[in-house]
Amino acid sequence: MAGYIALLCCFLAYAMAFSPDELPLCGGPVLTYGAAKSTYPALADALTIVEQHPMATWWTDNNSTYRAQVETLMGHCNASTVPTIVVYALPQKDCHAGYSNLGFIKDTSQYIAFVQELADLVGTRPVIYVLEPDAVGLASDGGCGHAAGYLANMQRATSILTARNPNARLYVDVGYWMLQTDAKSRQVAAAMQVVGAASRPGAVRGIVLNTSNYRRVAEMATLCSNFVNLTGNPQWRCVVDTSRNYRTPSTSNEWCNNKFGAIGVPPTRNTGYPGVLDLFLWIKVPGESDGTCANSSAPGGAAHSSDAMPGPPAAIFFPQAFRKQWDQGYFVDKKLGALLVDKVETKPLVGVLPQEVESKPPVVSSAITTSAPTLSTVLPMVTTTIPEMTSPPPSVNQVVPSAVLSEGVEHEKDATNLTWSVVGAVVLGCVILVLALYAVFRKRRREVKAVDVVLLSVKVS
Repeated sequence: MAGYIALLCCFLAYAMAFSPDELPLCGGPVLTYGAAKSTYPALADALTIVEQHPMATWWTDNNSTYRAQVETLMGHCNASTVPTIVVYALPQKDCHAGYSNLGFIKDTSQYIAFVQELADLVGTRPVIYVLEPDAVGLASDGGCGHAAGYLANMQRATSILTARNPNARLYVDVGYWMLQTDAKSRQVAAAMQVVGAASRPGAVRGIVLNTSNYRRVAEMATLCSNFVNLTGNPQWRCVVDTSRNYRTPSTSNEWCNNKFGAIGVPPTRNTGYPGVLDLFLWIKVPGESDGTCANSSAPGGAAHSSDAMPGPPAAIFFPQAFRKQWDQGYFVDKKLGALLVDKVETKPLVGVLPQEVESKPPVVSSAITTSAPTLSTVLPMVTTTIPEMTSPPPSVNQVVPSAVLSEGVEHEKDATNLTWSVVGAVVLGCVILVLALYAVFRKRRREVKAVDVVLLSVKVS
């Protein structure tokens, strides 16, 4: 009996130790940072601090080394941690402008094979999937993604990625602007129903907001809460990309190398918005350019507002942007790193071939005048140039709750300690229980032996 109880306790401890929702987040090496540290030694210490925190890896046919990068990620992250992988490979992706449709996937059969390759590589390990940036916006309201079969292919992808992996958690990327009206929120909900229809029950957890953008956490939390309440699905939650959104003022709508960009709260499950936001993730790599981002001071007219910093092509390390994002961001604010503002870098820009979504910025006649976004991007992001919400929530200027600011950077260690503390308590309790049962068993055996001796004595006499 004691053996069975011990076995049961060990099983429970194992299950708790490897629950995907309790494990710490993990990320792979950042390819652009290695070269950047060599080229810009003044930034090396800051880059080292940033790269200690997990960032998403992109599985896209736009990148010829997609498999090697994910293999490196899976080797770097052990089975008791959770990596984040962004899937961006739809046939005719970025159908509005066609700038990011650079890969080899041209039809559904190729897409299925590409997604299956990822699923086979991950196996049954814990993983967070971010599915197809931009796609829901392009497929909604009769957009070009509808004719291109985006939602049907995304449904196939969710089935492949989740059906045989009980440890997979999947979130569908949605531009925040798609939640700014009730009508658009209902379109997102309808799209989510289609996308998740063939997935493992419970695997599709909700949506991702602010991918590669600069919107504040409080604003995203309000939009998410309204979306969940409006759609009547209390199980849905949201994930927010906090890679560069620490201080963006509510007056700025610029998405392209925004000068107010600031490295945000590191990836964590401790969002401060229980029941609303599941995770903060870094989906965009801090310091990597959004694109050339010509602003109002550039020759040829304004493609972006004066808040945009003209920079190198997308996915190339942009030292001036990184310096601003660092100096205005979380680590300096929390006194976890020193200012870089006086460390001028004049060396050539460095980077690798674009590894992420190669997309073009919205084409508009003036900086910020459209009533709805035009999704044509040159980077892995949901792009938008819509005006600020006419009635922003009262807390829109809040960065994040103080609890998040004080605890977010320690999440990986805290999550690991919490998980194994619980497991240790369970194991210790099991050991004590087994020892107690064994003591009772020994006592009963002694009592039985004593009775046997008495009976034997009576029989002999």
